[in-house]
Amino acid sequence: MTANDEGFLYPVVDKKLCVDCGMCDKVCPMKNSDEFESKSRDDAYVAQLRNKEDLLNSQSGGAAYALSKAVIEAGGVVYGCGYKGHVIATHYSAETLE
Repeated sequence: MTANDEGFLYPVVDKKLCVDCGMCDKVCPMKNSDEFESKSRDDAYVAQLRNKEDLLNSQSGGAAYALSKAVIEAGGVVYGCGYKGHVIATHYSAETLE
């Protein structure tokens, strides 16, 4: 397995050891599993904040902000994942809107 520029691992065939038997294609779960087939759905959900100021400070319509705000105002804690540097995923928690 070799990491790409973003740190994701991908299989790599060592051409010096390959005998062209095709076994890697036969056992590859990405090529041989129904689990990875695209499953299309006819329904979709769309959300957008009504408050223009909040909308302009949000991404993708602000749905995550609206849900997070409701949880925090009810006394809960919101957890999310962001990046530390360029490729290190880091988990964060928030108990206030700030």
